[in-house]
Amino acid sequence: MEKLKEAEPRRARLTGDQVQALLRAAGQHRTLLATALMAGGLRVSELTHLRWRDLDLQDGLLSVAASKTAASVRQVVLEPELIRLLREHKDAAKWTEPEDFVFAGRIRDKPRERNIVRTRILYGAIAKANEQLVAEARPPLPDGITFHSLRRTYAALRAELGEHPAITAAQMGHRDPRMTLRVYTDVTGMKPKTRLSALLLPE
Repeated sequence: MEKLKEAEPRRARLTGDQVQALLRAAGQHRTLLATALMAGGLRVSELTHLRWRDLDLQDGLLSVAASKTAASVRQVVLEPELIRLLREHKDAAKWTEPEDFVFAGRIRDKPRERNIVRTRILYGAIAKANEQLVAEARPPLPDGITFHSLRRTYAALRAELGEHPAITAAQMGHRDPRMTLRVYTDVTGMKPKTRLSALLLPE
């Protein structure tokens, strides 16, 4: 007998309230994490290689030009609040020429090391958020939050807002929309709505 495939394990993601707690704790890195979350759930490599030439803050577009697959090269539509944060970040940035990195490190012509972005920025913000949440007698953030969790969070929050999964998949750079659909089904409990009998068995 063929062995049944085990169900995919439930992976960590954040609620809207938990995202707010994370961004409050991010301090000077708030715009970086907000961009990772809100711009289609950017992968950490996409985030660290983002250059000012990739941002059109006038029309609210972000071009992902450096990604791990051709399918992931895409344009992301930005929301007004994120555009405002990015403009403020640019006003305060040291390097803002088109070829400069949006979230530059200490050396102008080199992107930030992504493991440092994970450990010092994301994990640091998680630790601070948890300290504040515990002080407020609220549950901490779920274990296992990574940049991939932020991508799942983006998909989940778009599902809660009623966004069509095809649009979300395009924003995230998914050629295969199965992950997007899995998240949507998990969040909304989507079930078939069309009554085929009305089409196939008319009275």
